[in-house]
Amino acid sequence: MEANNISPVKRKRRIMEVKNDDFNKIIQLIRAGSNLDIITEVKKGLSRRVFDGLKDQTNLDFTRLSKIVGTTSATIHKKKTTDKFNKLISEKIIAVAALYDFGYEVFEDKNDFDAWMGTENTALAEKKPIELIDTVLGLNEVRNVIGRIQYGVYA
Repeated sequence: MEANNISPVKRKRRIMEVKNDDFNKIIQLIRAGSNLDIITEVKKGLSRRVFDGLKDQTNLDFTRLSKIVGTTSATIHKKKTTDKFNKLISEKIIAVAALYDFGYEVFEDKNDFDAWMGTENTALAEKKPIELIDTVLGLNEVRNVIGRIQYGVYA
């Protein structure tokens, strides 16, 4: 077989881009693996628009997503779209966006991944993944399970 007959592997679509330039910029940085650029954005603080983009893409309600990123829904509702979050919340928003982006890629279906996040999981001591991602350790554990699913070594 000639090399020019080999089609490149196409990467599955992850989180869709939305009509939210702030959110799309963060997703592009995550996909590029540009940690230094992400750190710069975290230090500047992410805007409420980025949070809204994440909420829209994950279909999580304000209360659930607020808890996951470490704040209250009242605090979120008080912010204007251009208001910035502190570094801790900004970093958590990026971590959750990256997790969902990865999950949507591995599951190849947004609805399947969303359902998986709300289902008790043997690999997570019968916990629902969504219940664990409000901590860094829990988020990392959920990401590890998704990685095992990706490589077919789910146990």
